[in-house]
Amino acid sequence: MPKQVFLWALIASGLGTLAFILFFLLIYALYQNPFLPGPKSLDFFIYLLAVLGGLLWFRFGLRKGQMRFGEGFFLSLVTVGSMALLSALFIYVFLVYIDPEVLSRNNAFMMEMLDKNKAAHLETMSPEVFAKIRQDLSQTSAAQMAFYELRVKLLIGLVMSLILSAVLRR
Repeated sequence: MPKQVFLWALIASGLGTLAFILFFLLIYALYQNPFLPGPKSLDFFIYLLAVLGGLLWFRFGLRKGQMRFGEGFFLSLVTVGSMALLSALFIYVFLVYIDPEVLSRNNAFMMEMLDKNKAAHLETMSPEVFAKIRQDLSQTSAAQMAFYELRVKLLIGLVMSLILSAVLRR
């Protein structure tokens, strides 16, 4: 049975990664910056749908209504882990080889947002800390963006895996 769980997790993650890449490219085509906070945050739903679809298909399609928590949790973790890894790899390749200007546009956008709210930030931090944050932000690399994507998706995926596996177990 573990082989069946692992295989279905890889199928769900492959489909989910494909959906993520298409969504990323759609945001890129529409906004020229696929990292805008509003549209980019919607990619969470792709992960949710991939995990939920994988769990539902496994439970009702393959197992005739039966699924233990451990099976669901394993399936969810493999799905989210491989999706996060492949998505982060895609983001790195995109930022380094396909359109490196996206990174500079995103850094400029983030600097603009930071400067726009400078007064509010200076109420909560010293000018030296603000300057350091500004300097670090201006030097964000493709590897940092990809690693950030990986960390966030793994953390969200862990919580999502626990919740969905507990809800759908039987």
